[in-house]
Amino acid sequence: MGKPMDYGSAAPYYAIHRWALPWKLDPLVAAAGARPEGAVILEVGCGTGDYLAALHEVHPKHRYHGFDISPEMLLVARARCPWAELQLANAEAGFPADDADVDLVYAVDVLHHLENYDRFFAESARVLRRDGHLVAITDAAEDLRDRTLAQLFPTTVAVNMERYPSVDGLVERAAGLGLRLVSRTTARGHIEMDERIMGTLAARSISELRLIPDDEYREGVARAEKLRAAGETWLSQTTVLDWTQR
Repeated sequence: MGKPMDYGSAAPYYAIHRWALPWKLDPLVAAAGARPEGAVILEVGCGTGDYLAALHEVHPKHRYHGFDISPEMLLVARARCPWAELQLANAEAGFPADDADVDLVYAVDVLHHLENYDRFFAESARVLRRDGHLVAITDAAEDLRDRTLAQLFPTTVAVNMERYPSVDGLVERAAGLGLRLVSRTTARGHIEMDERIMGTLAARSISELRLIPDDEYREGVARAEKLRAAGETWLSQTTVLDWTQR
């Protein structure tokens, strides 16, 4: 189900054109805030460190760890998050953490890059303490259809339906591997159609834009320019899944 991606070439674009969105950050801040001071926080697929940096700003006394499959992404993340322990590792080969040593595991926009979800959930359950939580932020089918990206670049809907795992399927897999779903919520927010978002589109820093034909990409950018001229905003929508040990 996962699709290969050239993470190395994407790293410079991610560093400039990707950032921690408040509606994705808020559930992570709440989960981290429910942990005692000095809790161990582990990000799966930390990329260039956007969410690690944002979480640390709110909860600086926790101990932060992260790993990613891309050395280029980690190079940026290490410069941004020198207080974190960051490692090169593949989530589908195993998490670089000891058994029952982590208070919170989280993954933001990572699951669609994986293929072995059983391994992801088994490793999450292995490293979590008994009262620990796993928070995964991913896109359900309704998110893929309803957000502004789908309106401007309609070809991405079919592309993403193939890339993203079924949320119901994820819940079922996790349950079979010792994780109990605490909540499933939809997170939404609006982004101004400013130079930042237009620069993101221009750099094709949203990964699915690299997977559609060039002519359809250009048509979508033209639609975005019209949306911006009309004073409209960009709707971002995603799904937040929160599990704990059974």
